[in-house]
Amino acid sequence: MALLFQVVEEYLEWLELGRHASAGTIEGNHGALRRFSEFAGGDFGISNIVG
Repeated sequence: MALLFQVVEEYLEWLELGRHASAGTIEGNHGALRRFSEFAGGDFGISNIVG
């Protein structure tokens, strides 16, 4: 089973490469996923995915 941070990393990569999403969209999604991780009570490594 894939770890959450791996799934999130793949999703953000898909947004960038597959959907040609803007940097702002990717950053916005990254931030939302990081906040969800905090809300869910854990640090799933999401804050370290995107530089």
